[in-house]
Amino acid sequence: MNETLYSILLGILQGLTEFLPVSSSGHLALIEAFYPGKSNFFMLNVLLHSGTLGAIIFYYRKEIFEIISSLFPEKENYLPAKKIEARKNTVLILICDTVTILIAFPLRNYAEKFTAHPASIGLFLLLTGILLLLTRYIFPYSKTPDAKGAMFIGFFQGLSVLPGLSRSGLTIFSALFFYKEKKEAVKFSFLAGLPVILGAFFFETIKEWDNIQKNLWVLISGIFSSFVFGLISIVLLEKITEKKNLFWFSFYLIPAGIIIIVIKIFF
Repeated sequence: MNETLYSILLGILQGLTEFLPVSSSGHLALIEAFYPGKSNFFMLNVLLHSGTLGAIIFYYRKEIFEIISSLFPEKENYLPAKKIEARKNTVLILICDTVTILIAFPLRNYAEKFTAHPASIGLFLLLTGILLLLTRYIFPYSKTPDAKGAMFIGFFQGLSVLPGLSRSGLTIFSALFFYKEKKEAVKFSFLAGLPVILGAFFFETIKEWDNIQKNLWVLISGIFSSFVFGLISIVLLEKITEKKNLFWFSFYLIPAGIIIIVIKIFF
């Protein structure tokens, strides 16, 4: 297959699966496992994640600006309510991501091992599906999370380093316990994921800069497709979550997980 076309197709896959709660890492790991040698670093990391990273920044640019501006001191003693809320969200995101890092780093080595075993990925897809099925029965007990709530969400976000456990799926699942406005749960999920994705992106970019330079033009086509389809999937996910239909994804994930496990164990 032409490299540019392959880059675009993987960008579309990344754009959809990064935000829709079906696990982008799980799907990409399955491609790697079932079709070894068909993909390479720049397509699986920099190309794909830089596009979806741009989609988050573009879609939530207003909220991100409010968070950044809230970090600077005001000339007056009086703080507007919006800025107080933005500072609170900043603190909650920092707490959430600190817990995420503490959970994710010890699991990284296990994640690499699981990537080579499709049956494990199938099991995690199955688990993600079960959690999404449970979202139909979650009732929030507060308008926004407190520090403990942010830690709870951060714990689930940390687990999503394992291929097959959807980051958006697990963080929205845990955030729904705290947000009466479901759109706010989706927003917090993406804003909390932004520093994590950004950090991983810069780390991998520095590590593999030579590979990026060699494949720059092919890289651009994948970035664009993942950016466009990332925006589409963010909008879809907001609408689906607002209508309490997040459990729909379980009808794909649960059978898919079972089929993958059966194929790898018995065939």
